Amino acid sequence: MESNARRTRCDAPPIKSIAYWDGSFEVPTTSINAPLSSQVENANPMSKPKKRVFSIVKAVKQNARDRVGTPPPEKILPDPKQKALARPKHKETLADLLQKSEAD
Repeated sequence: MESNARRTRCDAPPIKSIAYWDGSFEVPTTSINAPLSSQVENANPMSKPKKRVFSIVKAVKQNARDRVGTPPPEKILPDPKQKALARPKHKETLADLLQKSEAD
């Protein structure tokens, strides 16, 4: 039967991987049970690693992508000035239409 004593760092099992909300997993490079010398060699005393802050917005977007799929790519809207230049400014007159039909 196990005792109700609190577990200390020495008693804890090694960490195999860390799961995040977005479904990704990270395998830690250093373990709690690793020798202190290996942790000191890899550590930079001037900077701390950036913590991953949980964002509700990112979690909701990831959930929507999982259910519906990725959104379609952007559609480029045609420039209204270019579209206007492509069309004639005035309708053809009856005289112009008759001249075209006689030329054919």
